[in-house]
Amino acid sequence: MDKTIKDYNVITENVYKQLLKAQKPGATSSPKKIVYVFYKLAVGQSKAFRTVVGTDAKMVLILRKLLPIKIFLNFLGNRFIK
Repeated sequence: MDKTIKDYNVITENVYKQLLKAQKPGATSSPKKIVYVFYKLAVGQSKAFRTVVGTDAKMVLILRKLLPIKIFLNFLGNRFIK
């Protein structure tokens, strides 16, 4: 985690802890729910270009809105790209 911007350390640490909790079994979106939403989009009349499914995906979007881009990308890189 990037510790260079000290003003964001408390927020970053809290978000990090919450995302660790979200990685526990059952905390992420059900694959069945995701497939169902994709199916409804494929056969329905919706022209939606982008659809967010599940609270875990919504949390990532909220983080993107709240955190500066450099911190957000650093966080994603450290957490998900190893």
